[in-house]
Amino acid sequence: MRSVVVDSGFLIGLFDETDALHKRCREFLKDYRGRFLTTEAVLTEALALLSIAQQLRCLDWLADAARAGLLEVDREPLRMVWVVPIQQFVYRQMMYLVIIESVIGALRGVRSGWRKLPRTGEAAVGGISTRRGQATAS
Repeated sequence: MRSVVVDSGFLIGLFDETDALHKRCREFLKDYRGRFLTTEAVLTEALALLSIAQQLRCLDWLADAARAGLLEVDREPLRMVWVVPIQQFVYRQMMYLVIIESVIGALRGVRSGWRKLPRTGEAAVGGISTRRGQATAS
């Protein structure tokens, strides 16, 4: 039996009648005889971009396909899921700081530029410093 990988674009095109690819997705589905492979991330993305009515139709279709043995969802291992709330908290706070600094700089009229470091040709790695290709132990 053939298998095809389903991305969120296909699911959105299939259930959103206003999508430019809606007709193509429906025609593909009419002629296709095989299994669908996807991931939880794809399903999450597609459902987030569909309206409530479209989500319900999509979930019904997915349930029917799963019951018929025509849908396989690849699940990610959950061993690192505990990091997500920490990452979201730290990342969000860092983004707030960047936005606040940007707004203050824009209100002051300060141009920030790239803030790149001056090139000196010196580096220190593991106690060995180099100056333009010459290594010296420190």
